[in-house]
Amino acid sequence: MLSDGKTNGVFQMESTGMTGVCVGLKPQSIEDITAIIALYRPGPMDSIPKFIACKHDPSKVSTYIPELEPILSITYGCIVYQEQVIQIFQQLAGYTLGQADMLRRAMSKKKAKDVAKEREAFLHGDPARNIKGCVANGIPAASRKRSTMRSLPSPIMPSIRPMPFPMRWWPIRRRTSKCHFHGSIWRRC
Repeated sequence: MLSDGKTNGVFQMESTGMTGVCVGLKPQSIEDITAIIALYRPGPMDSIPKFIACKHDPSKVSTYIPELEPILSITYGCIVYQEQVIQIFQQLAGYTLGQADMLRRAMSKKKAKDVAKEREAFLHGDPARNIKGCVANGIPAASRKRSTMRSLPSPIMPSIRPMPFPMRWWPIRRRTSKCHFHGSIWRRC
């Protein structure tokens, strides 16, 4: 159904752009559908062509680091979900779940200073926090230069933080729905 572009009435799938992505991707599983929905946002949309190309031609999947293969295999080598970011920090540098989540949160809030501070711990470890680092975990230097801390934020940061409902649309919604905004709730007129 979705592969044929029959997306009318399907929640989050019925826009023209999303229909085009469905026709191009030809989703075969629920994982494909959830990935499409996660990628169809202003920042991560740039990864959609790569995602589609890698799904249709598995030889194009490149994770650079073999340790990333089990984490990124379901999304064809693309970082799509926040959980993948946490797993990457755990697998490559030895972060605990809580430490990895704190770093993911700093990335989602675009706290560049906090992320820059973590770069050294990510690469070389931090004994005070019991973080091994990529070097201690045997990640080769060539791989670290190509795809670690510098490249992780770029594909995921735009997708992590949800966009608020634009304020400029509230008056239009208010006029069309014959409601008014009182305090923090909408009331029927």
